[in-house]
Amino acid sequence: MFYSNRVVYEGVILKMDQKELFDRLVENDTINNTISDTINDTTNNTLNLLPDNERTVFEQMRIRPEITANELSGILNINLRNTKNIIGELKEKGLVKRIGSRKAGHWEVVEK
Repeated sequence: MFYSNRVVYEGVILKMDQKELFDRLVENDTINNTISDTINDTTNNTLNLLPDNERTVFEQMRIRPEITANELSGILNINLRNTKNIIGELKEKGLVKRIGSRKAGHWEVVEK
């Protein structure tokens, strides 16, 4: 509930009625939702363009950030070298990055 018709914006006191303030808040919320939807759509479209094995690795890393290349090889039923190549492709595309050491680290899925 608003008790004043004054709003402080960057140190300046502005006079504004409650309806105008409400309209501006709703407009900002709409803009934020639009930006969020655009980011989600872009991420989903990027995933849809990935080859099946890359998409599987990406999804597995999203679900289990601590997953190892050996475990991914078993899931994909391909050899370790090919799995590491797929991980390299995802890293090169900027979709995942490794945080921490090889042994104790984890994967971070980069949300663009």
